[in-house]
Amino acid sequence: MKTELKTSLSFKKTLLILSLLCLLLGALCLALGELLLPVSAALLAVIYVFDTTERRIFSYAVSAALILINIAGLIFGITLSLFSIQAVIIALLICLSFRNGASKSDSSYLLTLICVAFIVLEGLLLAMAEVGEYTVDAAVSFYANLFDQLRAVFVNISLEMYGEIFAKAGVKLTSDVLETMFDAQLGLIISYLVIAAFGIVGITMKLFTAFSVKLAQDNRAILSWRFVTSNVFAYFYIILLIASIFTTSAGGVFALTVNNLYNIFMAIYAYVGFNFAIAFLSSRMRPMFAFLIICIALLTFFSFGISLLAMIGVIFTLRINNGPHPVEK
Repeated sequence: MKTELKTSLSFKKTLLILSLLCLLLGALCLALGELLLPVSAALLAVIYVFDTTERRIFSYAVSAALILINIAGLIFGITLSLFSIQAVIIALLICLSFRNGASKSDSSYLLTLICVAFIVLEGLLLAMAEVGEYTVDAAVSFYANLFDQLRAVFVNISLEMYGEIFAKAGVKLTSDVLETMFDAQLGLIISYLVIAAFGIVGITMKLFTAFSVKLAQDNRAILSWRFVTSNVFAYFYIILLIASIFTTSAGGVFALTVNNLYNIFMAIYAYVGFNFAIAFLSSRMRPMFAFLIICIALLTFFSFGISLLAMIGVIFTLRINNGPHPVEK
């Protein structure tokens, strides 16, 4: 899909400002890492899309400068993050997917896997640097010891804070029960990594859309590029929801797989439900108020709210895929 800057905007001045902002955020990423990665990657994707110069001068220059900033940070020990390479890959895939009219959901899944790979790689590098030994075994050993320490801290703090409360209720809170609870959450770490990566990708694409809509002469192509899942995924989530009822307290590889997949798909459809809820409420009030109301409700009833949004997302997906209207982005 071809998209051009507004005729009222100066091409060179606009691309230069976007490039400088991207580099500034890249420099800040040395300290804040993935926190600013979505903004940096989104701006870079916007530059890739709107850079129509014959040699893509802005695209190549900004990408090279970001990588040099990252290399300098690695050399001087400021960061262990590979944010520049990650930003370039994310921005490039968003640009190519948008221009070629590829499915936004398929692109999101691919980018999520890439982000997971970077999170794991950076986690390994951090552990290796901490122990001073650059081997996978050293990193695994580091995290094994770290989780043992966190388990002990969790047990001690929980016993101090809730031990007496449970005792008054006639329930004895033991360290074995607390260790089992901790290990259950530890078993879901794969889903948490995927959800974190999906969050990075989702925010990046949201920002890419927001920036592009403001800059494009004709933003219809941007607005029509939406996150849509197939009915197969929606039905699969329903199956996982039912299966998770029987595997929540169960052990084994199958239960672990089901629970991790359930968490991941719940996050995806909660995202769809969140967008639908905002769109629905925005038709009756200002979008900012709608956003704040949903966020407050989520903070108040987090677990129930996420589950409810996920079900809304599934119902909305099935309804939209079987109807004439496209799903909200």
